[in-house]
Amino acid sequence: MKMVKNILNACFIIGILIVMNACSKNDNGGATGGKSSAKAITAFAFKSLTPIVNASINEASKTITAIIPGGTDISNLVPSITISDKASVTPMSGTVQDFSKEVAYTVTAEDGSSQIYKVNTSVAAAVTKVIDCSTGATIPTVFTDLGEGVDYIVRCSISITNGAIVTINPGVTIQFEVANAGFIVKGGAALKMIGTATKPIILQGKTSTPGSWTGIQIGSENIDNQWQYVTLKDAGAGTYAAGLLISDEAYFLGNSQISIKNCTFTNNKGYGIWDLDNGYDYPRTVFTGFDSNTFTQNTNAPLSITADGIGKLDAKSTFSNNGQNYIEVHGKRGLFANTIVPKLSLPFLIMDNIEIHQRFNILPGVSFQFYTDAGFNLDAQYKGNGTFIANGTATNPISFTGYKSGKGVWLGLSLGNNDPEIILNYCMVDGAGSNLHNNSACICNVKGAVNFYPYINGATSKPIATNCTISNCGGYGIIYRKGSVINFTGNTYSNITLDNEKVF
Repeated sequence: MKMVKNILNACFIIGILIVMNACSKNDNGGATGGKSSAKAITAFAFKSLTPIVNASINEASKTITAIIPGGTDISNLVPSITISDKASVTPMSGTVQDFSKEVAYTVTAEDGSSQIYKVNTSVAAAVTKVIDCSTGATIPTVFTDLGEGVDYIVRCSISITNGAIVTINPGVTIQFEVANAGFIVKGGAALKMIGTATKPIILQGKTSTPGSWTGIQIGSENIDNQWQYVTLKDAGAGTYAAGLLISDEAYFLGNSQISIKNCTFTNNKGYGIWDLDNGYDYPRTVFTGFDSNTFTQNTNAPLSITADGIGKLDAKSTFSNNGQNYIEVHGKRGLFANTIVPKLSLPFLIMDNIEIHQRFNILPGVSFQFYTDAGFNLDAQYKGNGTFIANGTATNPISFTGYKSGKGVWLGLSLGNNDPEIILNYCMVDGAGSNLHNNSACICNVKGAVNFYPYINGATSKPIATNCTISNCGGYGIIYRKGSVINFTGNTYSNITLDNEKVF
């Protein structure tokens, strides 16, 4: 009996050992306690792309790589991830990720152990298309991002006419290979370029030389002429040297207009933007939007605009390292839109004697320079009721000076109407009195810095010029009409050729 009992005890112990050994393993053969230690990524794909992109997995190095088709925004992709049974992955499969940089995935096994996989993606190189405008050549209506690098090479001048709209998508780079290459937009057509901060649109020359291609000419009133996050560089070949030339096609077709935001104009021959009004006598909108633009390293001034464009500019735009440190303003036909003049980081250079037909409100700190015989003129009021408000402060005066130092460099300010809002306060007027304020309807055929003599004969006047500094004048300092109720307190005068103040 004792032998039988010992045999039974031995069998019991052996049975327990068998059970324990069985419990120490699982189907994956790795962990103890019945929990799996498997923690692998077995498949990684981008199924939302066409065609589907299956990534390559290097299990030894725990790295995953994928090549994404050109034109794909890899900052916003959704992966489909397959992992070992009973494991989990963080971030989860189906979660949007920015694959423009390396993304780490942690796979955690059932037993709590983990493994990190690093995923890297790249965009396939662009398959560059050539546009030569030859007979039968197809000009795209939509330019798409074809991949990294140059997407299109243009060897001609592309005309967009008859109300057509050509769209350039985010991320597109166009290289213009010859001097006469560019875009001409007219006949109610539009060139719509809406890029993004991460995928700007780039228009460039074959070489980084100012004037290596013509640039863009807009002569259309189509409101779809909208640009955002566009870089235009190396342009300016031809008679009208500029990156962008805005030129009205004809008087009866209305004025050209364009919205430009977050754009960069750089390394262009001539101006970054040249608004050429062709001398047409009508109000012009031109900039339907203008915000946060950059102008740098253009060989001339960053901008040449008409008077109506002054109020569209913004203080957030930057102007640096251009050939001329001013914004050129022209337009003998005058100002037709109510305007608030912003304070910018550089002065406005006035090229003509500009007639003010509407409200012209100059903010403190604004600086104007004037070319020979240029000035501001409220006398000719047959097109509107001009108002001139230059209300500076002691710390931010408004400056009206010649484009160079000296006496009698520019015409002066002719403010001879009777609007009660007209005022000069804390202004500096230097170098005026270059020529006569010619107008046969009034006694103003004299030289002066500030002329308040009214345009309408017999009208009363209440001129205000206070706390101003008037210097280096080639005629009188201030001219006004007998009987006017004047306020010229706090002014100082120096180097005035004739009297400081003259009444007629």
